[in-house]
Amino acid sequence: MAYLLLIVEPRGQRDTRTQEEARQLYDDMLRYGQGLAARGLLRASESLRPDQHGVRIQQRDGKAILRDGPLPRPRRWSAAFS
Repeated sequence: MAYLLLIVEPRGQRDTRTQEEARQLYDDMLRYGQGLAARGLLRASESLRPDQHGVRIQQRDGKAILRDGPLPRPRRWSAAFS
């Protein structure tokens, strides 16, 4: 059975780190992914853009309307992966 691991950080958390802390965490994440890949357990690994880049497009009366955020309720998340 395949699983999806989605790691979500609290908004703004990355901004509180020093460059050294950020590099260490990134290196740890890469090592974890490499370990999974070496055991044949990793199918894909990708980064998502922060949620503030998300947008929802709604069409009304033939016109496209851009709405804030990817979801109608900004505190809820959903993800799709194929």
